[in-house]
Amino acid sequence: MRRATVGPGAKDSPLFPSARAPSGNSSRGRNGGLFSSSSSSSGDSDVSDGESDGNQRVGAVPPLLGATARSRSANMQSNFVSGGDFRRRTMFSTSTTSLNSSVGATDNGGHSTERKGLFENDDDAGDSLETFHERVKLRQSKKQSEMKALKAQMEMVQQHAEELETRLNEAYKEKEEFAIRTKECQRIIEKRNKQLMKASEKMARHSEQYELQTAELQTRLTAMTGQCDQLRTDAATTEEKNRRENEVKEQEVQRHLETLIKKHEKALQAAQNQIREQQHENEALVKKLRDVEQLLKTTVHQKPTAMEVMASAEYQSLVTRCENAEAISRGLNFQLEKEQQEKKYLRKQLTALQET
Repeated sequence: MRRATVGPGAKDSPLFPSARAPSGNSSRGRNGGLFSSSSSSSGDSDVSDGESDGNQRVGAVPPLLGATARSRSANMQSNFVSGGDFRRRTMFSTSTTSLNSSVGATDNGGHSTERKGLFENDDDAGDSLETFHERVKLRQSKKQSEMKALKAQMEMVQQHAEELETRLNEAYKEKEEFAIRTKECQRIIEKRNKQLMKASEKMARHSEQYELQTAELQTRLTAMTGQCDQLRTDAATTEEKNRRENEVKEQEVQRHLETLIKKHEKALQAAQNQIREQQHENEALVKKLRDVEQLLKTTVHQKPTAMEVMASAEYQSLVTRCENAEAISRGLNFQLEKEQQEKKYLRKQLTALQET
């Protein structure tokens, strides 16, 4: 009875040397073992590569992350290594269990037929090997994808750590600037406080002086208010007295003007009457002259001489009366103009007094 062995002797044999080899006189020794040291070494190398990459990634964590980041990276490394060992142990234990169960079945089975090895060409065995090969490939591809994802995550974490370091440096710089500004502000505040203390003392002195000046001004204002009230009273009394005197004077002037106006109106009326009488006389004289002219026209054919006409007494009396009437008319006209001018003057004075 031959069994599939898993030992350290097949280091250089491939993982599946006879996976696609034709069935026939293939021996178990030539096939090697599925779980030989080559597969284990390849698994170990993959795991060791993953562990070295993980160690490098973990080691590449910047120091500014602190103890928390280091503890997280150590936990990730331990989880990664334990996961790889767990996968490797699970794979070998599963394959070994299946191998032992197949060997036990052949031992306890029939004695007439020869027991077949694990990699001999059997329908079920071929299918299981190809399936197992595909599973191994899938596991390796999954492991590689997980490694790539972890590498990408580590790169992102490193980039984020660099960004955090940059931000931390900026925060330190800002903190230093803020500290400097705070000191400057404190210095300015102290300076302003001193200035405010001085200003408050100065304002206190000024307020005392202002209160004294205000009290003095209030006293003076009270005295001046009393004087102003007295002056207002005196001014009101004087104004009332002057108003009464002006009213009396205006009444006297009004009466005097009224008497003058009445007098002048009477004189004007008399002058107008005289002018009317003189006009009537002039009209009578004109009528007489017309009668004389008519008489002269009627006596033209008598042809009296001019000397006779001029020498006549009637003509001389008429000429004299005409001259006297003209003189009286000129005098009356002059007197009338004088009375009218005086009347206008008196009216102007009356309107001026009424306006005042």
